[in-house]
Amino acid sequence: ATAKRWYHRPGRGFRQHARFVVGHVHPFVLAAVFPGFGWGAAGVVYGYLVVAALVVLVLPEYLRRPAALTLAGVGVVVGAALQVPAGLAWFVPLFYLKLLVAHLVPESAVTFRARDSSAR
Repeated sequence: ATAKRWYHRPGRGFRQHARFVVGHVHPFVLAAVFPGFGWGAAGVVYGYLVVAALVVLVLPEYLRRPAALTLAGVGVVVGAALQVPAGLAWFVPLFYLKLLVAHLVPESAVTFRARDSSAR
């Protein structure tokens, strides 16, 4: 919640969030380091992330959570169809969940009232 409030503070908008997502070139790092994680797979994972993130960012705030969850789910299916080493199968689902769901969806503005102990 603290990180979400920081990333969604006043003055942060589409451009800042898009730059944050585009900077996550991790699939290409994996392709460079692990021979079983091909450049084609890296391009698909990264390309899907950027397109999905742009979709989430242009939606009204109340639609971002369901869209992000849906797009992350589709991304997991896409990632499962790619040839990646078994030891890296965890990467694609967590990559999409972290960026699409955890980062791009702002924290809800829910306020809690302190219990009034005199009302007992």
